[in-house]
Amino acid sequence: MVLKERGLTRFFKGIFGSPQLKSDIVSSNCERERSRWGSSPMVLCGDSRSDYAAAAENRIDFIMIYGYSEWSNWVYESSGFEYSARDFEDLLEFFRN
Repeated sequence: MVLKERGLTRFFKGIFGSPQLKSDIVSSNCERERSRWGSSPMVLCGDSRSDYAAAAENRIDFIMIYGYSEWSNWVYESSGFEYSARDFEDLLEFFRN
């Protein structure tokens, strides 16, 4: 697992993937977190069209991490990103500030 190899798992409550649909994973996590925290804002950090679609389907903000993406022309195809990060360090800097 890439996040484990890079020592990043400590920054996440959970890491999820196939075979469950991404939008279903996001929906389940949103429901669980809203039951704990109420209507606090949520954000999904991702690097793919399916990440962006899952965030949009669940009506949460999305941060594009473009340093690892197969979505090479995302800047031109997409609008409305609140923030984008070129890599994980850039993302961590965003949350520190």
